[in-house]
Amino acid sequence: MVTLTTVLSNKMAVVHPASKTTKLGIEVPTGLTWKGWEPGKEYTKSLTLKNIQFKTQKLKFKLPSHSFSTEYPQAIILSAGTSYTLPITFRPLEKKEYSDAIEFHISGQNFSVPFSAHLPTPALLLPDSLTFGMCGVEDVISMTFDLTNTGDTSTDFIWEVPEPFDVQPLSGTLLRKEACRLKAFFAPKSAHAFDAEVICYFGQNRKYSKRMKLEGVGKYPHLVAELPSSKKDTILQSKSVGLFSGSEIVIKFNDVPVGATVEKCFDIKNVAPVIGHYSIVKESGGELCDPVFSCSTLEGSVEPHSAHRIKVSYMPNTVNVVSVVYYTLTTQGGVSKTTIKCMGRCKGPKLTISEDCLNFGNIACGTVATSVLHIRNESDVPAVYQLMMDQSSVFSPDVLCGRVGGGMVQSIPVTFTPPRPIAYHRRVCLLIQHHQPLFVDLLGTAFTETVRPAVLLPKHLKYFHKMLKSGLSRFSPEQIQQFIQDGKISVNGSSMTLSDDFTLPSDVAEVVSQIRVPDSTYQMVANDNIRIDAGALPHVSADVQYLQFGYCLERTTSEAKVVNITNHTQGKVMCIWPHSAGNVFQVIPEEREIQAGRTVSFTIAFRPHKPSQFYSNELECFVFYKSLRDYRQIDDYAITPPWCVTVKGFGHTFPPGTETFLPKVAVENRNIVMPASEPGSPVYATTVIKNTGDSPIFYEFQSDPKGIFSVRPERGLLSDSYHVVMVRMLPKEARTYKHVMKIVLNQSAKHDQDVLLSGSGEHPLVSLEHKGQLYFRPTCVGASSSIPYKIQNLCRLPLHYQWRVTSGSRECHVLVSPTSGTIQPHEVQHHLWEFSPLESVSYCLTATLSVQASSKHKRSKKCKLPLELHGEGCVGKITCDSVCVDFGTVVIGTSSSRKLVLTNPSLCNLQYQLFTEQTLKEEGRVTAIKMDTSHGVQLSHSEGVLPAGGQCTITVTVKPWENALTVTNIRYKIILTNKKDCSAQVEDILCLLKVNGVYPTLVVTDLKGTGSAGRWSKARLWEMLSIDRLVGALKDEPSVEELRYAIATRHSTRRRVPVRTRALVDFDFGISPVGSPPSIIHLMLKNDGDSRTEWAFQFPEDMYLEPEYWADTGELDEIEQHELHLTSQKLFQVSPKRGHMEPGQQQKVVLTASHDQVIKGQLPVLLKINKGREVLLNFRSTTIEGGTSLIRLPQEYSFAPIAIGCTAPPRQSFKVYNGGDDTVSYEIDTSPLETMKEENYMMDVVQCLQPKGEIPPHQSIAIEFVFSPLEAKRYVVDLFVNLSNGDSAQVTFVGDGVQSPGLGGQQEDGGNQGEETNKPSSALTDYLFPVEQKKLHVPAHRQIHFQEELGTLSVEQLRFGHLSLFTFHHKLVQVTNTSAHTVSFIWELPEAAKEVLKLYPPSGYLQPGETCLSKVTFYSQCSPSFHDFDLQCKMMNESKFAAYQDALAKWEDTQEEKQHLFTVTSRDLIDQSELRPQTTPKVKSVKIQSTFTSDSDIRKYQTLPPIRSQTAEPQTKEFYEDWKKKDLSIKSRARPRLKRQKDEKCPETPCPFVLHLGITARTHSPPDYVKHIRDMSAVHIDRYVLSQGSTAVVTEDLVTDEEKEVVNEVMTQLIMDCLVDSTFTQSLQRLAKESVPFFAQFTSDLPRQGGQDAARHSYAAGLTEGTNQTIEILPPQSAGDTSEMMGGRVPQSNILGRTLSNEVSINDSFHENMPPQIIREISQPDQLPLELFEDVEREEKIKSLPEFHHLVDTVLENTVFNIVGEVSSGDLNLFKPIKSVVKDTHYKHASSIEPPTL
Repeated sequence: MVTLTTVLSNKMAVVHPASKTTKLGIEVPTGLTWKGWEPGKEYTKSLTLKNIQFKTQKLKFKLPSHSFSTEYPQAIILSAGTSYTLPITFRPLEKKEYSDAIEFHISGQNFSVPFSAHLPTPALLLPDSLTFGMCGVEDVISMTFDLTNTGDTSTDFIWEVPEPFDVQPLSGTLLRKEACRLKAFFAPKSAHAFDAEVICYFGQNRKYSKRMKLEGVGKYPHLVAELPSSKKDTILQSKSVGLFSGSEIVIKFNDVPVGATVEKCFDIKNVAPVIGHYSIVKESGGELCDPVFSCSTLEGSVEPHSAHRIKVSYMPNTVNVVSVVYYTLTTQGGVSKTTIKCMGRCKGPKLTISEDCLNFGNIACGTVATSVLHIRNESDVPAVYQLMMDQSSVFSPDVLCGRVGGGMVQSIPVTFTPPRPIAYHRRVCLLIQHHQPLFVDLLGTAFTETVRPAVLLPKHLKYFHKMLKSGLSRFSPEQIQQFIQDGKISVNGSSMTLSDDFTLPSDVAEVVSQIRVPDSTYQMVANDNIRIDAGALPHVSADVQYLQFGYCLERTTSEAKVVNITNHTQGKVMCIWPHSAGNVFQVIPEEREIQAGRTVSFTIAFRPHKPSQFYSNELECFVFYKSLRDYRQIDDYAITPPWCVTVKGFGHTFPPGTETFLPKVAVENRNIVMPASEPGSPVYATTVIKNTGDSPIFYEFQSDPKGIFSVRPERGLLSDSYHVVMVRMLPKEARTYKHVMKIVLNQSAKHDQDVLLSGSGEHPLVSLEHKGQLYFRPTCVGASSSIPYKIQNLCRLPLHYQWRVTSGSRECHVLVSPTSGTIQPHEVQHHLWEFSPLESVSYCLTATLSVQASSKHKRSKKCKLPLELHGEGCVGKITCDSVCVDFGTVVIGTSSSRKLVLTNPSLCNLQYQLFTEQTLKEEGRVTAIKMDTSHGVQLSHSEGVLPAGGQCTITVTVKPWENALTVTNIRYKIILTNKKDCSAQVEDILCLLKVNGVYPTLVVTDLKGTGSAGRWSKARLWEMLSIDRLVGALKDEPSVEELRYAIATRHSTRRRVPVRTRALVDFDFGISPVGSPPSIIHLMLKNDGDSRTEWAFQFPEDMYLEPEYWADTGELDEIEQHELHLTSQKLFQVSPKRGHMEPGQQQKVVLTASHDQVIKGQLPVLLKINKGREVLLNFRSTTIEGGTSLIRLPQEYSFAPIAIGCTAPPRQSFKVYNGGDDTVSYEIDTSPLETMKEENYMMDVVQCLQPKGEIPPHQSIAIEFVFSPLEAKRYVVDLFVNLSNGDSAQVTFVGDGVQSPGLGGQQEDGGNQGEETNKPSSALTDYLFPVEQKKLHVPAHRQIHFQEELGTLSVEQLRFGHLSLFTFHHKLVQVTNTSAHTVSFIWELPEAAKEVLKLYPPSGYLQPGETCLSKVTFYSQCSPSFHDFDLQCKMMNESKFAAYQDALAKWEDTQEEKQHLFTVTSRDLIDQSELRPQTTPKVKSVKIQSTFTSDSDIRKYQTLPPIRSQTAEPQTKEFYEDWKKKDLSIKSRARPRLKRQKDEKCPETPCPFVLHLGITARTHSPPDYVKHIRDMSAVHIDRYVLSQGSTAVVTEDLVTDEEKEVVNEVMTQLIMDCLVDSTFTQSLQRLAKESVPFFAQFTSDLPRQGGQDAARHSYAAGLTEGTNQTIEILPPQSAGDTSEMMGGRVPQSNILGRTLSNEVSINDSFHENMPPQIIREISQPDQLPLELFEDVEREEKIKSLPEFHHLVDTVLENTVFNIVGEVSSGDLNLFKPIKSVVKDTHYKHASSIEPPTL
């Protein structure tokens, strides 16, 4: 589209008046301008001054120069609003530019008005720019624009235009104010964006110029020739050709009937945005190219993005000829070319006759025999036929010519009328247009009573053909019989064989050697006589075939003509003319005998009988061996058929000079193009002469003087509708022949018609591309490369070709396709050559193309053309840019794609194939999978061709199908065509793919209960919510049903969504009274996988698709109503309900169950992981009324498996929870246990140790059972539990007895403190001896934190593992204050835990951020049991507690004050005794409305004594209800008083922050522990615990902590003072010399014999005998007795005590503080006194006691505990460098020892 940026108006521009301006209050013009003036003349203009102010102004002016003049200068006075006109005269003297100004003065200020006079100048107006848009290359587009002279004078203009733009006209003249229209052209020569400026010069000497911008874009036109897709009969060019021969389409017309016209179309599409001009040129096919193809349009243009349809017509005229024509579609400028190849084959009729031979049999002369000849047309092409005979023949057909339609059958009756008793035979030709002639043999035999010739049968024709080949047909039958008798011929059935000694006569032998098979049946018609012996020397011949008698007067006889008949046989023959008598043409004589090799003459006379007629007749002469006249003279095998010699006679009776009939003849084809032929090879064509009139026509073809063209029949009488004429061409040399053959009609020159005959003699001529050179590209060894090679047939002959390849010195494989075939005239074929090298070398080969003319009967000479082949073999390889591609983690069901770049570094193109080999790596197995198409791996293309040095990109898409690490090897294989080279087919790894297929997973890492759920421990919540089952379900692989829907599509039209998962988990929120805080459970979800996880909690309403109103039945069942009620009331809530987490990310989910109404709620909630699992969570919550009780008992309870042979089975706890507000008593019916006992040999398999008891409200109790199996089987017993509230339930107890393997050994730590604990060594042992009664994977560390929490525990689960009885173990728990306030904490232990657990410190205070270590000691005593305790650490905010205490004190003071103060008013004096309760617990204060006006008056009477005192007896609920009803009857009076009597609310106690610590352990008896768990050598049996037995209870100290602290401080100071006192040291020396030291009085009597061994022996004896023997030792101090609450530190002085161990500790302390000299003296026993030596020996024995070892362990444990506590509190820095203090180590006297620095 062309755009004008400036549009000119046809109207002249309006000249606006000169603009004005205001200067000093005077409005004046901006200036005066003179134009169009001439020198010597005068021009005047007016200068108007106007006062626009409200005052009068006075102006003075100064005259301008001499060229401009005005009035004499005088003052101008202008009143307000008045004007004054001053004339200005311009008098130019020369032609130049003038400029001046007049100056005005006002009140000391001045201004001026300029004058100017301009010369007349031209000015042109034209557009600023022209945009042509897009134009095709070599095309031209134009647009017009206006050029206007807006100047004052005429001007010339000339354009300067760069290519490819042009402006026409380039120059011209424009008068003043004149406009002209110009045309701009844009003709791009290349495809670029053009931007140029054209310059228009105008004015004198091109002084002025104007510029205009021209823009345009050149685009290559792109025309595409395509065949219509809807045409199924159109065939596109094959891929092998279309890829290499350029743009080419092929239009195949297939078989088209001769003379018919078929049209086919192709489209020319313009895919470019510019107009495309095209031309269609037909390539020349030679001088004699038959114009059988025609194109409807040869040139035109196609609009952008449109199409034109071109029709191609095909009208063939030569049967069985394939025509090939090429059209070239060329765009304007020859930018692109497309070849249209048109191919068609002419199809002619296909006629057959019913029988090749019609046998009329043996009939009597004078009779008639008739037979029917059927002509069938098996094609759809109509055919014209003619029988080459007359109806005057012995065999007379009813019809000589006719037309047979497609698929039709023509029946021709033939009559046999023999006049002579001889055998008759004639071969008749059926001449067909556009078809080979057909031949039929007519047989018949006539006889009389006297003459009976040999009967001629069809078999005799076959005998004759055999005799013809051997030469025996030229011998008479009697001669043959003589040869047989002489033995020269042997007869074998129907065949005769010449003997070896028989020699044919020379003339016969020569004739036999010349016998040949005719090249075509057309040659049979070439002679005028259709003979049975065609192709050989005739047996009988006539010297003439046509007799032209000319004019003859009717009823007179013309001059006779002679016909000579020659006998070429070896026997005597007879000649008989059967129909000579009575015919117009008479033969004399009619019968004659001819000797062998002789000639006989016959006279033929013409005697017409009608005037003005044309006469034509065919005379038949039957020649046969004379011996055939009598059948008795010859044998059957010697019978030969007669020969029929025909002569046509022509004559007329038109007198000379008279006019003959007016011929009306139509020749079907006047331009006959003969098929091409090699020199010396005849070719034939047919045409039809039609007689369109009603009179006979005599026609005669003039012969070709050169003998190239000939016609048969040459002459004839066309009395029927048409005659079929056959044209023959016999080229003598390879050139083009043309001849105009005249047809003389009715022997008059003025009626002659011309027929153009053209043809050519051709030699095979083929053109090879690239001058016979073919170069293959480098090819991989073992592979193959292909290249098309073009050959063209340059002649009109269809050529048969064949390729032969000559191998060189090196072996390789070269193939061509096709190897042989036919190439049509002027056809171009592309042959595909394939080169397969076997070595990495260069090759040079030679191929030969042999071509020859394709002929059925004659093989022409071959023409050979050489073709040189050049190729090179090389080794191929393919590389990848990435050796290993790690896709990471991909979710199963999704895909991930990467791009790989394949590179071919070799010099050859490589055809490759990619395939994969997978290996699945799962836990415990590796599976290799090799397949053609691997699961989960898709390649964008797995095969192709990679060019030499090229690259290609493939997209690899992985779709993991299994939850495992899939390693895929992508291998490549080069496709090889040569199977001999196996070395090149080695498979190589291209790259490695790694993908980890996973399902999105979630795991619950922690939970925390708040609100009503805060009273439960983590383990309890973990069990209630079945977290282990949930985690296990989330880890399983999802089913197909679960993967069917995503979160967004998981919907249903039913309110109860169908469950498609097998994972069902109960979420029990417990039992709570109505009105209690909601049960809130915080779940910490973690994405423990490697992929992004999207999850959602879907409630029933989230998945319900509400139907239309008409489809909703509104009927809900009971369950649906219940779920709808829960949903509407929002009993259960989840926040957030959905989300997504990246790998490793955690998110907290809050589950809430409200207790606003009494209900037993159960709601299914679906936990859906997108592309992962579905878990159906059954939310359950029970809300009961206050003051009621509810016990929830399970239907089944399973004992932990117990090994058979366990000496002391552990106690197992059956926990029952009371969710109500009242205490409930229970009683278990143990009668089934007695029955089980009787069934098991009076052995207690199951014992209930607490069959009766009470369950406190909101607490759970543990009912202990002992399960002692006797056999390795399952025990089941049903027990009834009766409750005091009237409920009862049956609980099924199940226990498994297992076979004990007797395993033992060292176990690793199972705790969370890094210490060694006792745990089974294998999974089997862990199953036989579980640590916990219910295996729960409760996390020990806490992950959920709140901002309002006061503190945390370092661990929330302590697992002591397997313990032996009579031992104790320690673990540490760190309590941290995470708030900004000071908090206090206290540990609360269950009653059952106080027997075996002790914590130190039990309570304490923590500053913000401070940490305190708590030591948990577990005493393994009582009976073997499963221990599971929930310890609570209650923390209190001291700030809030202090505020609470202050508020409580104030409230108590207020209440105390209210007990003694009340106010009585006058209105309350009314007796309302009946309204008050008769008995009240307390006299309430009453405010009395008095009349006192001052406060002092009120204070006087503020306090009054109680009116009366009544006993505060509790009133019943009904009493207060009645009292309220009475009070309401007078509520108008009593309500103000009751409001005043309402007490203030007591401050609520701050709720402590509770931390739960779970402790689990399993205790074993020592024999079971040694047998199944571990050796007792590494376990210390605490004798104190042993001595206590099952009744040992850890009691609290009788002294307070303050008393302990005072004692410790005093004792520490006293001991330190003694150690540094010299007097005390000297006293010690003196005491050592005493016989009985003073401190010996404090020792107990210890056994001196046996020592440690005796003690151990007595202890072991006590264990084995099972007695309660008590060893007389004092119990060691526990951690609580030897420690103090001093910031968690245990001072060194806490080892002082009352036991022997304490005494030893004092001695150790004494030695530590003793001076070095004394220590050295004591360490030398030989220098010590005897008493002191005995003490040392006693000390060694004491140290060897187990009690002493235990004491040392306790001291070291406390020391380490103190160090850890100081480190945790920050008092000690273990990473700080140690400072060394150097002192004088020289020993000084005791008196000079300085006290050590503490």
